[in-house]
Amino acid sequence: MVVAIAAKVAETRGSHGYREYVLTGKGLSLWPVVRDLLSWGDEYYSANGPRRVFQHVRDTGLIAPDGACATCGSVVPPADVLILPGPGYDGEGDDVVSQTLTNPHRLLEPIRGY
Repeated sequence: MVVAIAAKVAETRGSHGYREYVLTGKGLSLWPVVRDLLSWGDEYYSANGPRRVFQHVRDTGLIAPDGACATCGSVVPPADVLILPGPGYDGEGDDVVSQTLTNPHRLLEPIRGY
């Protein structure tokens, strides 16, 4: 997260004794690239399927690698993306982000670090 903050892709907000990591506009514009890299990694390095799957919040349709919802066909903006563990998720990672993403989580919902 330190690199993302330094590059102004994310920022921290502190309140109530914890930090929240929030994407900036610059970070949001990277979503198609990040989605493509995740898809590439799943194809070449995840024998059991995708580590994470993306779902359209509005209609629960799965989101294809090109960003389109399988149910409605629209390209789903980051604010309407739900991240869920996929069949290739292996439970690795004890950091705050990895632990948060073991359960369904909206893409733009801040992740609180303690």
